[in-house]
Amino acid sequence: MPPGAQALPLNAIELAIVEAGARRGWRFQHIADGQVRATYTKWPWVAEADVLFSNRSYRIQYVSAKNMERSNDGVERAYNRWVGNLERDIAARLDQIATRR
Repeated sequence: MPPGAQALPLNAIELAIVEAGARRGWRFQHIADGQVRATYTKWPWVAEADVLFSNRSYRIQYVSAKNMERSNDGVERAYNRWVGNLERDIAARLDQIATRR
């Protein structure tokens, strides 16, 4: 978490996460304070991940990859690419907010 973003209230951090992901088509559901469920659909695939966050850090945790299973080596590589893009977008948005403070 960038130092400038550490002073933000949790609802502002959640808003930054949602804004970052929405640019690529992720949808979000508030689960609890410090946790949102991110869902990305590219028919017929559906990727779900929880974004867990506090004032000090955030992390993205696998939930499911519907219709993305591969026979012998896990899930489609697209899942990791999509989540990697989400992670970079969140970091960029939090950096942007931190530099404005």
